[in-house]
Amino acid sequence: MVSETLKKAPEILAPVAVIYDQRVKKYGAQAKGVYWSSRDNQVQRFRILTTLFGEDAQNGDFSVNDFGCGYGAYYTFLKKLKMKKPFRYFGIDISEEMIKKCESRIKDPNARFTQALIAHQSADYTIASGTYSMMSDTPIKDWEDYIRASLVDLWMQTRKGLGFNILNAGSMPADSALYTATSGPYVEFCKQELSPNVQLLNDYHPDEWTIFVRR
Repeated sequence: MVSETLKKAPEILAPVAVIYDQRVKKYGAQAKGVYWSSRDNQVQRFRILTTLFGEDAQNGDFSVNDFGCGYGAYYTFLKKLKMKKPFRYFGIDISEEMIKKCESRIKDPNARFTQALIAHQSADYTIASGTYSMMSDTPIKDWEDYIRASLVDLWMQTRKGLGFNILNAGSMPADSALYTATSGPYVEFCKQELSPNVQLLNDYHPDEWTIFVRR
């Protein structure tokens, strides 16, 4: 069942989708096209998030929801790991143009891309990298309500572990369209609403933190 907060997601996310549509049209399928400052920074986040998989990252034979998949960069990163067995990848994004880029770039029967506001299929793992950064002009309370409702919904579709990152409070100008937050409230939220098995990673970059939630 979709929560009352997520029922408001189309209104909240519509301007964000427009921003990303325009961005990827301008810059194409590269890190700048999804607002990463560099390819190196993007890959650093992918490496951090992939540690959630443990030995599965070498063995393969798992499924992953990439919520906010952009142009499919995380899929490309995972393919380069040369796993022993294929993995199944579900890319979800609100941007129609991003999904078009994915479908034109990636031809793999184990990869599927969907323009959607929520994940519609369950997977072993769920990743949300940079997904909650661009809030545009949404009021902060509404954006935080959306993030929390989204995390609950993603957790319901996750069998093993969920990983997401958020920009650290103070890392962006006060008038920025990017959302920043301290990690503490999200750690407590995840422990109370998702699972007591929560791990915070906050020592890899001063501008960001990552949370892992495991079953």
